[in-house]
Amino acid sequence: MLDNRHESALSENPADENVYYYGDINGHNVVLASLGPGQPGKVSATRLVAPLRQSFPNLKIHLFVGIGGGVPRIPPTDDPEEDIHLGDIVVGWAEQTNVPSIIQYDRVEYTLDGKHQSPGSLNKPSSHLVQALGRLLSNRIMNEGHYDEHLARLDGLSGFRHPGLDKDVLFESTYRHDHEASPTRCDECDKSRCVKRPARQTTKMVFHQSTILSGDLVMKDPATRDELSLKFYNAACFEMEAAGVMEDAPFLVIRGIADYADSHKNLSWQKYAAATAAAFTREILYELPPSRSPNDAMPTTAPSSDRHSREDTSPNFPQEGRSRRNSMYTSSDPRLPQERESAITERRALPEPENNERTFLDDACTCSPRGCEKG
Repeated sequence: MLDNRHESALSENPADENVYYYGDINGHNVVLASLGPGQPGKVSATRLVAPLRQSFPNLKIHLFVGIGGGVPRIPPTDDPEEDIHLGDIVVGWAEQTNVPSIIQYDRVEYTLDGKHQSPGSLNKPSSHLVQALGRLLSNRIMNEGHYDEHLARLDGLSGFRHPGLDKDVLFESTYRHDHEASPTRCDECDKSRCVKRPARQTTKMVFHQSTILSGDLVMKDPATRDELSLKFYNAACFEMEAAGVMEDAPFLVIRGIADYADSHKNLSWQKYAAATAAAFTREILYELPPSRSPNDAMPTTAPSSDRHSREDTSPNFPQEGRSRRNSMYTSSDPRLPQERESAITERRALPEPENNERTFLDDACTCSPRGCEKG
């Protein structure tokens, strides 16, 4: 899902055991990292992000991307796009004011008067990400967006297409899956026990703002799912890693819905849910213009029909290494190191830009994980 892939760079941080992918999306330099196979949970997530500030001290955008379990609305909504369906996106960005984006629900403390406290919580993401999300909301009202273009980049890969509207099945919360009859699929489940709700008529991507609940255990109990959702601001998603990064940086958590957090959970929708989460991430980065220094000419924005055919103007990382991907962190200065060094010298006496929200530190070089010597 990168516009261009960069050569891998060797980390100069001896404490950093992560491996990374490097590339760019819409002119933003991007660093990708992922949890190892079979290593879910907040402890693994904490270990993943812990070395980032030292290895990449100039990161400006922090995105935590993956899959989760959805919470259907109770009662079902009349508009099927307002309800949660498989393959939808849930963004950790609550619609209500003064409501956390992420809550670590298994650390909740209850007082004698019954009120709950949530010591593990994350408020809204950084302001420039909120602005980009606001634009996506406006685009949704105008029926605009380029999600299909982003998803089309995965057409050649097996399993990443929409499984089909008929495969999106929500069972009653009291009906449990018979794992002896069918361990991994719901082909033998009683379809008469499906929840009656308005059906989706198209496979277009739909995203929702909501609090996301994060905990150490896989949620497969619909009764507990619904109880916790109602208790915590009608949260629309459960997942297992975000609690591990809540205090490290203002991450925006993006989750593709792969199941309904019930006993019918299986792998059928996981690849497509991961694809929609990645597509949504690309759309955000196309709403955020790359940072430019005061001496740089403003870039020309490519038309949407040509946004994936631009020439690669970003530098390659100079050293070799191996890498893998998942969670995303971005930089945004596409210049070559020698160009940056010259610009740094010339800018010393210039005032700081008024809006420094979307820019890297002026003296930082993104040609290696640690930056250039001046950084």
